[in-house]
Formats: sequence, structure tokens, C-alpha cells
Amino acid sequence: MQPKIHWQGTIEGKTISEFPLMNYTVAVLWKVFGEHEYIYRFTELILYLIAMLFLFVMIYTTSTSLLYSYFATSLITTSPLLAYYSFSFLADVPALSFAIISLSLFFIFLQTKKQNLFIFSVLIGTLAALLKASSVSVLLIIGIISLVNLIQFPQKIAIKEKLFSRKFLPIITFIISLVIIYTWYHFAFIYNHKNSNGVFLMETLPIWKMNDKVIETARLLYSVQLATYFNKGVLMALFCVCIWLFLNLKSLPSYLKIAFIISAVSFLAFILLFFQVFNVHDYYLISTMIFPVVILVCFGNYLKSISFNFMNKKIVAFVLVIFSINAVYCASVIRLRNISNDTLCKYYPFITNEEKNFSDWFHYDYDQKLAAFETITPYLRSIGLKRTDKVISIPDPSFNITLYLMDQKGFTATAQSLNADSTKIHEYIRSGAQYLVVSDTAMLHLNGVRNLNKTTVGQYKNVFVYKLN
Repeated sequence: MQPKIHWQGTIEGKTISEFPLMNYTVAVLWKVFGEHEYIYRFTELILYLIAMLFLFVMIYTTSTSLLYSYFATSLITTSPLLAYYSFSFLADVPALSFAIISLSLFFIFLQTKKQNLFIFSVLIGTLAALLKASSVSVLLIIGIISLVNLIQFPQKIAIKEKLFSRKFLPIITFIISLVIIYTWYHFAFIYNHKNSNGVFLMETLPIWKMNDKVIETARLLYSVQLATYFNKGVLMALFCVCIWLFLNLKSLPSYLKIAFIISAVSFLAFILLFFQVFNVHDYYLISTMIFPVVILVCFGNYLKSISFNFMNKKIVAFVLVIFSINAVYCASVIRLRNISNDTLCKYYPFITNEEKNFSDWFHYDYDQKLAAFETITPYLRSIGLKRTDKVISIPDPSFNITLYLMDQKGFTATAQSLNADSTKIHEYIRSGAQYLVVSDTAMLHLNGVRNLNKTTVGQYKNVFVYKLN
């Protein structure tokens, strides 16, 4: 109940963000198998793959077509955004995975009327919302469909079949769910406010609070962030399908009408509420992926209602072509991010010169400034730095990147922050910093750093370590 990060912040680095379900699950595995990052990665990946199986089942139950189920699931799995982050440490993909599993269980419940499935769907939806508050949209879908069934109003969207043998079951289940969600976030807000408030984002960054750069952020959202969401062809196709479904809502069952409307409103609300982050961060879009999922589920049901011939040879060929294009596009984006000077990316037709140039700069900058930190920890221990010795790591624009890679408690700063406040580094020293770690020697000439009383104790590749006297 006292979570911390390496960055020491105001009170020993105490801060918190999402509900630490994944963190503590992996911690238990680490106690058994040792501390290995790949265990964390594979834990998230396995959960994601399970969610994709549930997605396939959900699409099949609404479309009754194996071909369409394979096709729609492949569209989601070939999203570069999900392919990249499903093998990472962020809570966004696990939250989406739980949301998909929750919605799938609920749709199966609608077919079978098994009350346990409803309880499990709400429970797993609660886990999704605990990991990422934006995933609460799946609980809104389940809750409103359940409420409409209970009150049978309005008649146009009323679900005629009785879903619940006991009327109080959905009410009690949702009250418990909401209490759990509220309790966690209330605790997180209080904990952050008391300790290191401001490390993690616990509020919205809406478009209407931007004084400028709205157009520039919109351009980056469209040309950069959405390019990792899906390729432009799939995005345009999904947009067209979305409009088509909106114009043909009458053709959908009541529960899919509700799911479509709520997920669409949630998607737009999220973009507007977190618009300020889309000039940099693509992973925020992961939470919105439930909308494309619902679009594909609804479209499969619509095609079934018009007796569409899924197994036409031309349709099968079309599916194979689209899958191949998406797989190649996904691979190109992932390789561009992960592999420096990847020769295969030269031949991918979907990557612009701008993207290639940015990738080249990114890998060069990382190699020059950060790569050494990945393997520096044994060296630091060999020259006498204990894990608990506090260091000042410069330059580092994040709170925690270099500190985590070094597995070292301490503080971070950039040239800009030190130029703006040259006393900051002395505040860190007063807070217990014993060593200065520098990955760019130009930092040594900055005000506040130049006159420090320090002694060189070691060098590892491009990283210099100084003892602060």
C-alpha cells in the first residue's frame, strides 16, 4: 500500500497511477522465476491474446461467419498500436483486453441468459476501469443495456426478452462495481496529493483548455498518431462503415444499437478530453480501440441480417489481400520503431520519408544518450554505488527512464529545467543526492552544474559518474 518509483520526488518517490493488478501479479512471478522484464511482457501479451480469442467468439456470435470473424479479428490484431504495446509494460493494453473480454462475456450472456456470465462480465469490466478509467465505457454499455431491459423503455430500443431472473441482480452488481472503482481512485488521488502529486496524469487535458497549437496537434493526431492506430485505408473504411451503420441503426438489434451509440460518444469524448496529449503520445488511443471493435461487431451482424454471402471466392480473395496489406503495414511500423537501420523498411511501400527520417533520428539519439543505461547497473555496483544511493541523472526529460534502467534511486533534470532554475540541482543534493550521472558532457557547462564540487569515480561508454562532495 506504499507504491514508489525510482524518482524520489517530494516524499521518497511515493506515487501511484493505475490499479497495480499487473504489477503485483508480475511481482509474484518474479519471486518464483526471478526478475526478468520478459516475464512482464509475456504476461501482458498472453492476456491480450486471450482477449483476441474472446473477440473472435464475440464477432462470431453476432455474425455467424467464420470468415468474417477471422477478418475482423485480424484487423484489430494488425493495428501497429496494439502489436507494439501488447508486448510492453503499459496498463493500457491490459485494460483494453479486460474490456473486450467483459463485452464478449456480456454478449454471450445476452444469448444464453446465464446469470453468472453477467456477474463475470461486470467483474472483468471493473478490472478494466481500475486499470484505465477511460475503459469505464464498457461498463456504460453493459449498464445501459441492462437498465433498458429492466425498465423496457423507450420501446424503440427495449430488449423484449427478460434477461434477469432477479431484478436486483444487475443493480447490486453495479453498485458494488462502482464502489470498488470509486474507492480505488479516491485512494489514488489522496495518495498522490499527500506524496508526489503531478507525476502521473490523474485529470483530463481537454481541447478547450489549449491556448494555441490546436491545429498543429490535430495535424499530428491525424498524420502521426492515427497512422499507428490503423493504416489510412482501414481508417477510411472504418469511417465509412461507421456512417453506414449510423444510417442503418434500425437494422441492428437493440443491444448493438446501444453499444454502437455509447462507444461512439465515448470515443469522441475521449479525443476531446485528452486532446492535448496527441502531439506526442499515441498510446492514449489504445483505450478508444473498443469503438472499432464495436463497429466490426455491429457490421458483422448487419451483413448477417441481409444474408450476405461471406464465402464468395472474390470475398475470400479480398479478405486475404487486406490481411496481407495490414500485416505488412503493421510489420513495417514495428520494425521501424525497434530496429535501427532496418534494411527491409526501405522496401515497404507504406512508410513516408518523414517517418524514416524520424526513425533514423530516434535510434541515433537513443544510441547516443540512453542505450548505455540498459547495461550500466553491474558497473555501478562494481564502483561502489548501492541501489539506494541517490543520484542526479542528466539530461533526462522524464521522471524515471534513466533511473529505472540504472535501477537507481534519485532525480532527473534537463538542460532547459536547469537553465530555468540553477538552484534545482542544489535542492536535490540537500535531499540526499550523492552522485551525478551525466550522459551528455555539454551538461557540465550549465549554471549550477559547472561549479559543483565533484570527483570523477567512473565512466561507462558515454556515461560519466561523479561523486558529489
